[in-house]
Formats: sequence, C-alpha cells, structure tokens
Amino acid sequence: RNNIRSTIGDSDRDETKTHLAHIKQLNLKYDKIKTEFFGKKVVVAHDKLNRVSGILQKISAFAQYLKETPTAWQRKQIVLVQIVHGWTVPNITGKRRYATNTLKFLSKQINKLVSSVNGMYGAVDYVPIRLLRNVDFYDRLILYYIADVGIVSTLKGGIDTSGLEFVAAQDERSPGVLLYSEFLSCATSLKGAITINPYDVDAVAEALKGALAMTIENRQLRLLKLVKYVRKYNAKNWASQLVQESNKMSLVKLENKS
Repeated sequence: RNNIRSTIGDSDRDETKTHLAHIKQLNLKYDKIKTEFFGKKVVVAHDKLNRVSGILQKISAFAQYLKETPTAWQRKQIVLVQIVHGWTVPNITGKRRYATNTLKFLSKQINKLVSSVNGMYGAVDYVPIRLLRNVDFYDRLILYYIADVGIVSTLKGGIDTSGLEFVAAQDERSPGVLLYSEFLSCATSLKGAITINPYDVDAVAEALKGALAMTIENRQLRLLKLVKYVRKYNAKNWASQLVQESNKMSLVKLENKS
C-alpha cells in the first residue's frame, strides 16, 4: 500500500511539474508576443485557406483603412496578423485536382496582395500585415488576448469558431472588439459583435476605424454580451439540445406506431 501511495505521489508530482513547466512556457510565449507588438494596435484574424474565408476581402479592407488613416502607418501604430490554417496545399491528381489548383491560386493571390500592401505602407522596420501559417492553438489564444480587434470575414457559413475563441480569450479589463460577418447564420445572435459585410470594403474599413476608437466602457459592455452567448451555447449545451430533440423524435415515432 505504501508503495502504491508513493507511486501515486510521484505521478502527481510529475504532472504538477509538467503543468508548471507548461505555464512557464506559455508565459514566455506571451512575453515574447507582447514585446513584439508593443505600442501597436493589433488586429487578428484566423481563417482556413478556402474560397469562402474572405481573406482577400479582409486584406483589401485593411488596405483601405491604411489609405484613409495615414497616421496609423506613418507612425507604425497598427498591424494586421492574418493567420492562415491549412496553407500547405498537396499535389493531388484526378477529380480533386481542380479544387487543389483553386487553393494554390488563392494562396498566390493572398501572397501578392499582402506583398503589395506591405510594399505600399511598410518600411524596413515596419510590416503592416503579418501573414502567419498554421499557428498553434496557444499562440493563437495569446494573439487573441492581446488583440484590439478580431475580424471574421467569412463569405458563407453557419458558425465560425475562431470568433468564439476570440471572445473566450479576451481580457475583461481591456477587451478587444469583434467584427463578425453578417453572412454567418449566428451573426444575429452575437449581440456584442459589430456585423460587417466583407464584400463592402469601405464599410469594413469604417467599422475597423470605429472599433479601434471605441471607449473601454463600450468594449466591456460588448464583451459581456458576447461572453453570455459563448457560455450558454457551448458544446455541452448543443449536445444536450441534440439529445433532447432526438428523444422527442423517438417519442413521436412510438406514438405514431401505437
């Protein structure tokens, strides 16, 4: 029994050490990222590489914002961190080749547009758009945490979890503002977000300008509404509703049979 207790104790100590080491590593990552963007307004977006992600529209809107707000780039005060997931496109033949070629063409368009914007508004020591590829989950949460604005510019879809991740990662004392595509079905439910039409570049640029200038009180009120939604409609809630609806359907079938 003593040997068992000793083994359990050693296991707990090992887990504690691993946990503490993980926290230390996260703190180091946070310090590094915070230092890298010190003194700048940070706009963060995370998208999969596909035709409905709205990455090109988002970058165009950011470029329009820079054009309309020259002090932002002249003073090197703002950065768009665009994270692209699934950037590596494999060489595929057969029926899926068309889709693969489409993604390759899209990635080239993104690179070209980012290079153009950075060339126009950047400097040797300033890159307005940071294009990051396949960032790990914890680095992404840190970027959300320090962000002043998060943008979800999806052109079509049901729900985009990156927007919910952004909300969950916010610091309640000084939260960022979420710009959320009106083409996502849950957009009307996210009362604290600013809904945008990704195709309307001028309007998105204006929404970005307003979000960056928003008072801390307004940002906190918006976050409270968003957090309320995220906490209520979590995976457990959706699973519970699904089970309830399934049980109702089963009862209806039984009643119809009888």
